[in-house]
Amino acid sequence: MEDLENVEVGYRDKPKAIYTKDHGLMSVSRNAIDYPAGHTEGFADAIKQVFKQVYHQPKVKNYAQFEDGLRQMILCEKIAESAKTSKWVRV
Repeated sequence: MEDLENVEVGYRDKPKAIYTKDHGLMSVSRNAIDYPAGHTEGFADAIKQVFKQVYHQPKVKNYAQFEDGLRQMILCEKIAESAKTSKWVRV
């Protein structure tokens, strides 16, 4: 959260790489960036990007579905159970 313009990618066998937000670096979805480099995009922009995908590309499900949320809730319950019992639990 300190530097929203850059993404640091760590590697085990070579130095980390730092990628700056740039339309030229986007390979899949260039419309995922609305502002030019130097203009910070934040939480509200993340919500805006979801709405853009839902309403402009309804056939492409590139966002979380109900099943994704259910899986996350089950995982959270298992984490809480493991923390209470101090044991490994099956997910």
